[in-house]
Amino acid sequence: MTPQRCFLLALRTVAVPVTLTLFGGNAAMAQFAQTPIDITSQITTLAPYSNGIEYHYQTATVSLINTFGRKDEANNVIPKKLAGLKALVPAGSYVIVQGIRYNLLQFHFHQPSEHTLNGNHLPMEVHFVHLREGTQDSRTPEPGFTDCALVDRPALAIGVFIVPGNADREIQEVFAPPFLPVYSSSTPIPVNLNLSKLIPDGAASWRYLGGLSTPETTCNTATLVYQLSSDIFPEIVRWYVLQNVLHLPIDDMDKYHALFEEGDARPVQNLNGRPVFRDQKQNPR
Repeated sequence: MTPQRCFLLALRTVAVPVTLTLFGGNAAMAQFAQTPIDITSQITTLAPYSNGIEYHYQTATVSLINTFGRKDEANNVIPKKLAGLKALVPAGSYVIVQGIRYNLLQFHFHQPSEHTLNGNHLPMEVHFVHLREGTQDSRTPEPGFTDCALVDRPALAIGVFIVPGNADREIQEVFAPPFLPVYSSSTPIPVNLNLSKLIPDGAASWRYLGGLSTPETTCNTATLVYQLSSDIFPEIVRWYVLQNVLHLPIDDMDKYHALFEEGDARPVQNLNGRPVFRDQKQNPR
């Protein structure tokens, strides 16, 4: 058995079911709101309403890239543990949450999962990253648009845990190409996907206010050099972590592990008193 297969099987043995009935308390927002967090049965509060995500995902050809190799302003390569396999999504797919449209920009993967459940990682996690309609990631936006750096939480991210299995065929298409990009300079790989099939059935989620889990210049003015030295990344995200999971064969997980042998999950961050809400309705798959 290969070392990476042992690694993935070990993760599988410690993962807890993702359809937990959580309960817990609430506290005021603190100064820092970093991501990821550990979702535990002690810190969640029952939400008075469901997450209400209305999906408008299309079939589209995404471009797979690897972000390893990008540099900060001082020309230093950003550590590989902060890189990932990312799919750039063309315009047209979006969600509506509480009457606000957020356009899907990209989705990317982490191994093991970044969010944890009661202290346990799951084998992988995918993040779907959206930007609020009417904003632009530009300090000099076009007429009719607002600089997203001036908007409170302009990004919305949907996190989905991934466990071993063969039930979800569409996500397997991401890993179907014979070769995946290895560096940021690698040629992007086109993959045609029905994006609506990348979201598991069931609406239940955990929700909190957080940030990006990698250093980015998106919707903020902090330099990459500062973010890397301070280990504080942009706090611009409304997070929805779905309680249902996607399934991916171990062989495909091995392909990802071959790209990031030491993993690319940021350590869990302090909650700092932030409330984490959960939906009452559980949707076992």
